[in-house]
Amino acid sequence: MLRLSVKSRQAVMLVGPPGTGKTQMVAEITEEIARDPRSYGMTTVHDPLFVTPDESWTTRELVGGDTVDDKGKICFSPGHVLEAIAQDRWLVLDEANRADLDRIFGGLLTWLSGQAVIVGRVSADPRSSPIVLDWNEKPYSEVVGRDRLRGKYVSPEPIIYKAGTDWRILGTYNAVDAQRVFRFGEALGRRFGHVPVGAPDDISFSVALRSRIAKTKWALSKKDADRIHEILGVIYSAHFNYLDPMGPAALLSIPDYVSAGLQETSDSEIPRLIAEAYLAGMGSWLALYDRDERMEDVAEVVGSDDVLGGEWEWLRGQLKTLR
Repeated sequence: MLRLSVKSRQAVMLVGPPGTGKTQMVAEITEEIARDPRSYGMTTVHDPLFVTPDESWTTRELVGGDTVDDKGKICFSPGHVLEAIAQDRWLVLDEANRADLDRIFGGLLTWLSGQAVIVGRVSADPRSSPIVLDWNEKPYSEVVGRDRLRGKYVSPEPIIYKAGTDWRILGTYNAVDAQRVFRFGEALGRRFGHVPVGAPDDISFSVALRSRIAKTKWALSKKDADRIHEILGVIYSAHFNYLDPMGPAALLSIPDYVSAGLQETSDSEIPRLIAEAYLAGMGSWLALYDRDERMEDVAEVVGSDDVLGGEWEWLRGQLKTLR
């Protein structure tokens, strides 16, 4: 879906819970296109410009707007969209819903529908050059009249930022944290193709976990590797079955912690080391469920003697610190 969406649409959003590899997928697909642009119907390589929005963003950060130059005069300063077009780079909004994009997209809504829009003027003088955002009929992006952006003379001629047919704006959207940050409205949502990136099933997680265990900085014995794999597999399955969706990234980082810890202690301490890493990586998330009855279902599985045993009670006792 991601490949076909990127081939066919200018704006694509990957949507899913934390830790499912959305940002990694964007990086991998841009690398894939760089190796063979023609397989995507493109002619050249376009490096991505990654930016992470936040709640302080306004239209000025995203698109551009008025600022004050070193002489105290009001002038236009390009935002991330215009800078990406000027550099002929794709724009990637990582964790896009950290900003209120419905509020700050402004004229981009019209532009993403294929129409040219005026997004500002070079200066406060109403006779100064308008800044126009448009589309190019060519694969590459370009800026027409960019030299007038800092020109000394007033000119009515527009400065036109033209996004090429190869240009894309991509984003990642955390559907779980959307309850605590910002959601996309319908108007903005229609401008993007939405690609769901869900948590993998148990089998896929098991394969990924084996790969990560094999690559720990400190080598593990087969016995220790199998024990770590077994415990983390049960924990992931409990999350998958009882709690809201969460990607595997935090659990996949645990083998590194455990392998480091085993340099200082015995293999009998594996459940303790996993509990520590589990708390460090996912404790804040688990704390959200600490008074939820679903946590008791997780406790019955993860707190059993052949998984974390008594270490589970220690972990739960720490969650109040993270609420």
